[in-house]
This record gives sequence, C-alpha cells and structure tokens, in this order.
Amino acid sequence: MVRLLVGLLSLLVWTMPSWAVTTRYVSTRGNDRNSCDTSQSPGASAKRTIDAGVACMAEGDTLIIEAGTYAETLGLTRAIPDRTTIQAEVARTVTLRPNNRNIDVVLLIRPSQRDITLNGLVFDGGSPGGARRSAFPIATDAATTPSTLSRNIHITNGKVTNGRHSGLLVVGTHWEVSGNEIFNNGTDSTFDHGVYWQVDHSTFTDNVVHDNSAWGLQNYSSAGFTPSDNTFLRNRFYNNGDGGMTVTSGNNHLVASNLIYNNFNADSGGLVILSTGRYYNNTVYGNTGAGIVACCDTVLTSNHILRNNLVVNNRGGNLVGLGGATQSNNLTCDPGFVNAGAGDFHLTAGSCAIDRGATLPAASPDFDGVPRVAPYEVGALEFR
Repeated sequence: MVRLLVGLLSLLVWTMPSWAVTTRYVSTRGNDRNSCDTSQSPGASAKRTIDAGVACMAEGDTLIIEAGTYAETLGLTRAIPDRTTIQAEVARTVTLRPNNRNIDVVLLIRPSQRDITLNGLVFDGGSPGGARRSAFPIATDAATTPSTLSRNIHITNGKVTNGRHSGLLVVGTHWEVSGNEIFNNGTDSTFDHGVYWQVDHSTFTDNVVHDNSAWGLQNYSSAGFTPSDNTFLRNRFYNNGDGGMTVTSGNNHLVASNLIYNNFNADSGGLVILSTGRYYNNTVYGNTGAGIVACCDTVLTSNHILRNNLVVNNRGGNLVGLGGATQSNNLTCDPGFVNAGAGDFHLTAGSCAIDRGATLPAASPDFDGVPRVAPYEVGALEFR
C-alpha cells in the first residue's frame, strides 16, 4: 500500500506543469535594467518596454502594461510564449504605435502559437496625427500553413486602427475577437478591409467595425485556407467603403443580431453571402448597394437559411438574388426606428417588426445582450 501511494504521488508530481505562474509589469516609469524578478512589481520596478517584459515571460504568465503609448511592436522581434496573457492595466489606455512605415506589423501571431490572450490593447499602425503607416496593425505570419495554424488566440476589448492596409489579416483556428473597435484602416477600396478573416471555428462578437477602406469584414481566403464554422454575433458595421461584411468562403456559419448600415459601394451590399449557414435577426439598413445579396450570381440552396432579418431602405434593393435559399420572417417594411440617422435601431411602439419573428435560440440574446422572448422581434433588437 505504501509503495502504491508513493507511486501515485510520484505520478502527480510528474504530471504537474513545470512552470510557475507569475504576473509581471511594464510601465513608462519602469526601466529595462530592472531584473525579471523585480518586474513582478508595478511602477518604477517594472520593465520599461513591452519587448523586455515579454522576454521575462514563461508559459502561464500574465504581463500587465500600465497606461501609455509604446513605440514598439509585439511578437515581431520575439515570439509571445504560449498560454500567456498580455493586458492593459486599464482597457484601451495602452497604445502600441511604432510610427514607422518600415514596420509592417504591430502585433504578429506566429505559426502554431496557441492559448494567447491580448486584452484591452490599442494596436495603432499610424502616426500621432493618424496617418496610416504600418501595413497591418494585426497579422499572422505569412509562413503559416494549414498544418501550422495558430489556435485559441483571444483579442478582446481593444482597438485596431490606422493600418495602411487591413486592420486584421489573420489565419488560424478557434480564435476569439470580441469587444473591439476596428476603424480607419486601409488606403485601397478593393483590398484593404477592416478584417480579412481566414480563421475557422472562431467567434467574432460585440465589435464595432467602421470607416475602413474596403469591407468591414471579409470572411474569405484566396490562400488555401478554409474559414468555415465561424460565428458573427452582435457586431456593428457602418461607413465601410466596399460593404459591411461578406461571407464567401467556407460553410456552416452563424451570422446573427448584427447591425449593418450606411456602407458604401453601389455594386456591393451590406451583407453579401455565398457560404452556407444561418443568417438570423440582422438589421441591414441604408446601404448604398443591396441589403442582403447573393454573391457572384450564385444560386443559393436550402442550406442558406435566412430568417428574422430586417432589411430596409437599401438603395440597391433589400433582399436580392436569394432564390433557392430557405427564407422566412424577413421584413422590408418601415419599422419605425428610434433614430436610424444616429445609428439607433431600437424599435418604437407599433413597429411592424414586433412579435413577427420565428423563435431562433441561436439569435438570442439580441444586439444589446438582452435575452429574446418568444415571439421574437424581427431584426437585431428586441422591443422594450
């Protein structure tokens, strides 16, 4: 019995993680000559640069960055260790801005990296005056292949702005991008998007995507990746040059409870679809092109399921080229928004969209995070 217990204890010790979980700090009041041990305290004891802070990290560590603007990159000169968290002490008070046109990427995710959380950081590819200098605020390494995808990367509660090209140019699997503002990226109205999304089995939720040169978000790959099984919930897309979002690669997506409005390009649309999936409870309004439109003269199938969408006042038509798709409870009537001109798409009393929707649990909660109650409203927002 004693030998058995000793053997079990030995097994437990052998299988325990070999790293110690440590919190470290970076501060504009710090000094890179401080030791890694010293940097476990904030303020003057911290490291001065993010790169020096990352150099001290091991698997399981957290790096907390105090408020300030840091003229540097992340993940470019040294890889971020797996299973780590890098976060702003206070969300959106930490800006990474290299302010250098010769630096292409502010945040680089390398092949096969995994389990990295980046929370509350501002990735700024521009100058202090807003000129777009770095090509991509966030990108994955061009050497990534379908067999070396990064996995479980979480980019949350930050900002992505002023890229000379796309704000995010990413491939991977099981990513989470949520709670970010992604804006003012790109100089080319065809190729420079807010988000070029080539990831699969991933979530893109609660983001605000606006004023990018081409698409707000393009779920597409021309590089051999298959961006399938993605979930896009409760995002706001507006004032993007080519359209709100296009979902034209991969299949089996969920696109629900998004606000897509006032995007430009008469030859495009607010929401352009080719991929199969569930398109539920989106509000699509006032786009220069069509509202929801099938891409590329494609004949849709019963696996393209469009329900409870409120599609109104789009200059190129509201529901265009959707023959063959499974459709129900979509409305194009004037719903009486509170103030569409100011981006307030809540419904007013007596709206034609109240209690007109099918019950679709995948679309709950609504855009505001409020659980839907049957019978559902049509569109992104429940009436209350």
